[in-house]
Amino acid sequence: MLVAPVRFSRRILLVSIRSRERLLIRRDFSLKTYFESILSTKFRSQETVNNHAMDTIQALQNEKKQLEERIQELVGQLESKKKPNEIKVKPEQVIRSKEEQEATAAMEQLELKEKSQKQASAGTATTTATSTTPAKKSEPKGNKKGAQSAAKEPEKPIDVSRLDLRVGRIVEVDKHPDADTLYLEKIDCGEPSGPRTVISGLVKHVPIDEMRNRLVVVLCNLKPAKMRGILSEAMVMCASTPDKVEILGVPDNAKPGDRIVFEKYPGEPDAQLNPKKKIWEQVSPDIKTNDDGVAMYKDCPFRVAGVDGSFKSSLKNVNIR
Repeated sequence: MLVAPVRFSRRILLVSIRSRERLLIRRDFSLKTYFESILSTKFRSQETVNNHAMDTIQALQNEKKQLEERIQELVGQLESKKKPNEIKVKPEQVIRSKEEQEATAAMEQLELKEKSQKQASAGTATTTATSTTPAKKSEPKGNKKGAQSAAKEPEKPIDVSRLDLRVGRIVEVDKHPDADTLYLEKIDCGEPSGPRTVISGLVKHVPIDEMRNRLVVVLCNLKPAKMRGILSEAMVMCASTPDKVEILGVPDNAKPGDRIVFEKYPGEPDAQLNPKKKIWEQVSPDIKTNDDGVAMYKDCPFRVAGVDGSFKSSLKNVNIR
């Protein structure tokens, strides 16, 4: 009694399994067909894009070729209309901006003009030289030598004679308005134009009371330079070490404007030292005090004509600057 239902249930199960297999096969087939259609559509669209791009490139190349042919045609027309002496227009000038064309054409015209002028001047010079040859032979030799010697004046030696060192007197002194370590001084150097303005970095070394009415040695032909907005027209000479700075002492009977001279180094100082030649930088290492504190240039002491006494400092064997 129980065999028939079992067989029946097995048959039903087999039928359901087979039907599901058919469904799966159909589904797989439909999915496969779907994806193939998508891929084919994609490839077709890509191919269409590529073909469109190639067509565009080809069209641009054709247009470029046509433009080049048109440019060559225009250049030919311009060349046929120009006169023989006018400048030829190159193809690359046609595609430049108007300003570039005008500038280039102007430069070429100038070159042609200069070339023609040189040729004309060369012809004139040849004619002049031929006509004036006898006059040159009759020219006195003395004048020629004089002109050469005047043109080749010997360079002055680089020594202390190039420096304009003078005695000066500080007639006014105040602190610099924009610098705590600088003095602003007015120094009488015996000039008709009046006292010079001088900036000195002596605030930390010399009290202001010792600066007033003091005789000092001043280097007067340095190029004026601004220091914190105020033009300094000279430099006060001081003996100095890394720790101490002392104004160089001046004989009591010297007066403002007296020039300091050196027996072995005569000559007039420069009106103004040329900073490019660095004369002060070359001379200053040899300006020192000796074992007695006397100011010296090499082996020559500082002197003022007709004045007795030495220019001294308590600092010995130190640089003066």
